[in-house]
Amino acid sequence: LAVVLGLGAIVEMELDAESELRDDMQDILEAARRGKEMVANLLAFARKGSFERAVFSLAKSMEGLISLLQKTIPKEIHSVVDCDDDLWHVRGDENQLMSVFMNLCLNAAQAIEGHGVITIVARNRMVEVGAEYAPATLQPGPYVVSL
Repeated sequence: LAVVLGLGAIVEMELDAESELRDDMQDILEAARRGKEMVANLLAFARKGSFERAVFSLAKSMEGLISLLQKTIPKEIHSVVDCDDDLWHVRGDENQLMSVFMNLCLNAAQAIEGHGVITIVARNRMVEVGAEYAPATLQPGPYVVSL
């Protein structure tokens, strides 16, 4: 699927905006993306939910996501990352989290008619004991939130 997505993105860039084949290529790319997501979800399920948790730079991962996203969405839509300069590292499954962000961004791109901007925001936040804005099950401490 990676080959289909990569070559499909290249072909799509080469097509005129008015080409009848452009819509077909976008359908092919969307189907390949969905297939990729289904495979990833099936693999995660097969591992019985054992995700590869590690500490990683969310800011760096989002920059990579934006780079890939710009090659996937229409040229009339721009995407940007707005993170705290000193954004804390996070612990989790980087691939799963980037898949979530990619899905959200692709859904946003599909909802935009014409020109638009997709902005991903990430901020450092400290959750205090008894904070009324936090769920009771959330432990106090440092968190990175995306808005």
